Amino acid sequence: MERYISFDVFDTLLKRSVAQPTDIFRLMENATDNQGLLLPKGFADRRIEAERSVNREKGKPVTIQEIYDKLQIDYGQQARNWMQMEMQIEMAGCRPNQNCVSKFYEYLEKGYKIVLISDMYLPSSFISEMLAKCGIHGYIKLYVSCEYGARKHNGSLFRTVLAELGIKPWQLYHIGDAKRGDFVIPLSMGIRVKFPVANEQKKLCHIPPFIEHKSALSYRTLQASISNCCQNMNDYEKQGCTLLGPILAGYVNWMVEQLNKDKIRDVYFLSRDGFVLMRAFNALHIPNIRAHYLYTSRRAYLVPIFWMHPDKDNIIKYVNPLKSKQKLYAFLNRIGLNPIEYAQKATKYGLDIETTYKYNHFSKSEAFAGFYEEIKEDIIRQSKNEYITLVAYLKNQKFHDTIAIADVGYTGTIQYALQEVLRQEKIGVDIKGYYLGLQSASEFLQKKIIQAKGFLYDVDRDQFIYEQLKGSALLYELQFLKQEGSLKNFQVFNGVAEPQFLKSEFMVRDSGFSEATFWNEYQNGAVSFVEYCTEAFGNNLKIDPSVAIWNWMCLVRNPTLKEATFFGDFHVENGYMNAVAYPRALSYYLFHPRMLREEFLNGNEWKIGFMKRLLRIPLPYGKIYDTLKAKYNEK
Repeated sequence: MERYISFDVFDTLLKRSVAQPTDIFRLMENATDNQGLLLPKGFADRRIEAERSVNREKGKPVTIQEIYDKLQIDYGQQARNWMQMEMQIEMAGCRPNQNCVSKFYEYLEKGYKIVLISDMYLPSSFISEMLAKCGIHGYIKLYVSCEYGARKHNGSLFRTVLAELGIKPWQLYHIGDAKRGDFVIPLSMGIRVKFPVANEQKKLCHIPPFIEHKSALSYRTLQASISNCCQNMNDYEKQGCTLLGPILAGYVNWMVEQLNKDKIRDVYFLSRDGFVLMRAFNALHIPNIRAHYLYTSRRAYLVPIFWMHPDKDNIIKYVNPLKSKQKLYAFLNRIGLNPIEYAQKATKYGLDIETTYKYNHFSKSEAFAGFYEEIKEDIIRQSKNEYITLVAYLKNQKFHDTIAIADVGYTGTIQYALQEVLRQEKIGVDIKGYYLGLQSASEFLQKKIIQAKGFLYDVDRDQFIYEQLKGSALLYELQFLKQEGSLKNFQVFNGVAEPQFLKSEFMVRDSGFSEATFWNEYQNGAVSFVEYCTEAFGNNLKIDPSVAIWNWMCLVRNPTLKEATFFGDFHVENGYMNAVAYPRALSYYLFHPRMLREEFLNGNEWKIGFMKRLLRIPLPYGKIYDTLKAKYNEK
């Protein structure tokens, strides 16, 4: 006796890149903005009402053609173009549901005859193309409600299938996701059913309070897309797809819009954070904008300009303008000097290179002023030497007209230093910066010394996101880093300026875990998400900053113990190597309370992760950190 099994199609074998079907219509409103097709205001609601109206008039399931015939009465022939647009978005966004597709082929190999059943307004020929695109073949027939005038939801489509196959209800198994149409109704008819397939998309319709109503569509769509994109990824890639992927997708699409608006055709991505930004940008396949990779670092570009402005207060301001505290060791590193060689001189002035000082100490201390005067000529000499090699590198880039630079951001320090060098060399180039974020306290921005914009936050927009991320800034930056070490400076060999790198902070741990491998696969997952969004939506999905950063913010503000432990074991470079979040045992701090304060404030970069690992119990650590930061004015 032949065995039969039926599968539902949408949300069972096929997944859409939207959380709810009507989001397709809302995406169309974005699509037509870019493709010159004029849609009436509130198109999505009119499309929904047209379908309901035609269904009421016909008294049976209707086709997409009949729905748009209804819209054509009011809007004329252009409604035909809208129908094609809807079908294009459906096709571009469909993906196989891997778990169900695997079951499909298991049953096929076991000799089952497979039919597909769908309550849908799209024609079977089009749905067959969607199935083929997703690698689904071998079923004997596709039954679509709009072509049979019958529905799963009331059992009439199941009766049609049973009659055409010439079988009894008990001879058919059915698999689907809808509680009524794929479980209750067929079961009541005597059809054997599997438990409903979990529909993950429905869970994504809950919008967190932080996400504004106008951003709900992009939130739902991104979360649905992450779920689809992650299906065949390993754990490292999934983390990158989930956490970094939305940030990259939002940023590069925003940047392309800005570049086109400003008519800029050359964009330079600043190393090393810019490497993954450039990979994400290249995934968009923008034909009229050229991407370049420019070797930079704060140290490699600031040290060469110190000789132009060698006063102590200028040096302090440029090295790290937003930092409230720093070890003298890190400060000397950042101004191009070897801290070990200057430890004895520092001691002569009552200073210690391993001691953390407030920045106003550097500015106001007579001891530091004396120390600075003694090393000032060394700073100038080192600065001029590095200036020569930096100029050799930059002249080889052949800048012209107006260029853009792209980077993670914060204060625009590298852009300022680059402008200073080009000005000194009389190289006439206008530079505009397009950053993930810009801090409003930056003097370069406040005084309009540089031209720059930020995606997540900038000087003219709410700094809420920056404030929320500030307690994990270096962990945030870590996910963007290329695996090579940070740029130290340039050396000229045979007339060519070559970049010289510091040792990479990524290591292979005793357990055999390779940090470099993790971040490489993490970034691969993130770039794959950008590719996914490009294929599914083109540039039709507008990703708001709050949506792009949401998953990362959930991690750093409210991590699980597993997340705090995993990410806390990394180290970051901040003039010296520092733990991300690596507390000692709680019992140790009970006997050494001063060490708890010191390591919490200065020895670990992710304060919330530090608290989570230390206490290990569920508490509102994000709010606790905000309270402590406000009390101690800790930045």
